[in-house]
Amino acid sequence: MGGTRYVHKTNATQLRVLLEVDERGLRKLVRRNGLPAPMDSDGEGAWWSVSAIRD
Repeated sequence: MGGTRYVHKTNATQLRVLLEVDERGLRKLVRRNGLPAPMDSDGEGAWWSVSAIRD
């Protein structure tokens, strides 16, 4: 039986605060494979899986 899978997620603003980088710094980290690409986006913008960031 399939269940609902919940993903703990964070948006770009929260991620920048956590990593202490500005918007440009966050883009650089993603581009240089220092972070995974965003998993998806919604009405509030791009978001990342917290577990993917930890990995």
